[in-house]
Amino acid sequence: MPGSTKGRILNASVRLFNEYGVDAVRLQQIAEEIGISVGNLAYHFKTKDAIIESVYEQVLDEFAHIFRQYLQAPN
Repeated sequence: MPGSTKGRILNASVRLFNEYGVDAVRLQQIAEEIGISVGNLAYHFKTKDAIIESVYEQVLDEFAHIFRQYLQAPN
């Protein structure tokens, strides 16, 4: 998904959320960050809450992967 439009939206969202805070970021900013229309963004994610949920799931998946690796080789 990293090179897909959905992946680009999530990556841009994380960057913007980290820089400005989740509450301050608008869908328009995310769309502009990757050079797409808000309509195109809305095709992939209907709301900012949907983006936040996907980012949260992605973080949990990454954490679970790291944790599994640690359990396999704790040193």
